[in-house]
Amino acid sequence: TPADILEVLDGPFQHRPGSPSGWEFGVEMEAPPAEGEIEAAHHTITEKLGAAPVTVDELVRECQLSARLVQTVLLELELAGRVERHPGNKISRAL
Repeated sequence: TPADILEVLDGPFQHRPGSPSGWEFGVEMEAPPAEGEIEAAHHTITEKLGAAPVTVDELVRECQLSARLVQTVLLELELAGRVERHPGNKISRAL
């Protein structure tokens, strides 16, 4: 019955009558990075990137930044044509 389904879903989900959909995940969203934080990360990441492709995970560890922040900066650099993506989740500076 619908009541049985709602009982099972009551763990990670919570019914919130005031929300637009009536349902929300029980996990809070992280705030987006601040502009100054992005600029500092941009500088750090561009220093670490070279012509040899490295995995994004390696870059995260090397820069000691959050994966979310690194992905944000990499997206900006990719849209600007300053980095290249390679197979295996690798990235390098565009030549």
